[in-house]
Amino acid sequence: MSWKTTGLAFCLGPLFLVAIGAASQIPQTAGAAKATRDASKAVAGHAETLSATIKMVDVNEKLLFAKTADGVSYCFSIRPATRISAGGHTIKLADLALYADKAVSVKFDATRQGNIAQSIDVSH
Repeated sequence: MSWKTTGLAFCLGPLFLVAIGAASQIPQTAGAAKATRDASKAVAGHAETLSATIKMVDVNEKLLFAKTADGVSYCFSIRPATRISAGGHTIKLADLALYADKAVSVKFDATRQGNIAQSIDVSH
């Protein structure tokens, strides 16, 4: 074997091993990306409850905008599983818009996608 052939094998050998190593990482990388997506949907902690005033309800986008007494504004995504009530009675999302400027208690999960309302209770 000549030095050129040996030198070429010596140089390309590690590249070949790196290529094999990189190829073996592809399924793990795809799995890690899925795990990251799944984790981003996960709840950052336990559910929180917030007392605020309803400022606006966007029925089309299924969003509730509320402001606390100290002036902090919040936006909550409303999902099909969100329980909405006023005075102890279940109401629809469209009806929630009628309660602008009313006190509200929102139980929600803070996620990477935003605040997801579990329950909304309007005080009378």
